[in-house]
Amino acid sequence: MNKKQLLLAITLVSFFISNAQITKRNWMVGGSGMFTSEDSEITFDTGGKGSSNISYLELFPTVGYFVADKFAVGLTPSFLVVNPYGRNNSSTAYGIGPFVRYYFLKTESRINIFSQVSYSYEHWIGKFGNYTKGNKTIFKAGSAIYFNSSVALELSLAYGLEKTAYSSHTESSTKIFNAGIGFQIHLEK
Repeated sequence: MNKKQLLLAITLVSFFISNAQITKRNWMVGGSGMFTSEDSEITFDTGGKGSSNISYLELFPTVGYFVADKFAVGLTPSFLVVNPYGRNNSSTAYGIGPFVRYYFLKTESRINIFSQVSYSYEHWIGKFGNYTKGNKTIFKAGSAIYFNSSVALELSLAYGLEKTAYSSHTESSTKIFNAGIGFQIHLEK
């Protein structure tokens, strides 16, 4: 066996036996992007009702800490720019909130399944010409595919509920469905 073959063999073996860092006292940093489709029911201050459908791309950085093996808590800030209904009046939203995440398979698994619940408080600027605020609860599940002991590609599906209050005393209730992709880096103690 020559040096190149030996190096390739060592790399492949370490790839398949490396241990994912989802154990107590480790950190997780990364983020995800999600494509979202929303169906909203709107109640106007005049008592009238309406509905809408909006699709957009949203970015979520994450910072988490494993308080127990396979169980992390952390914060997720969010940033979003959307152009509703193809109009020229785009909106910007900033948000932040906590999350909890649990991995179901063994800590050394190369592919792991996770579930996550997050809550976010958001402040919108310019949504339909109004200043708005809202809160969102997201239930997410997916798979983490580890390239090595520290880096994982994540594929996920999520369902959420969002309540938004507009400055014009209008409120909306939104159901959200997300398909997401992201990366996480797991830092050792």
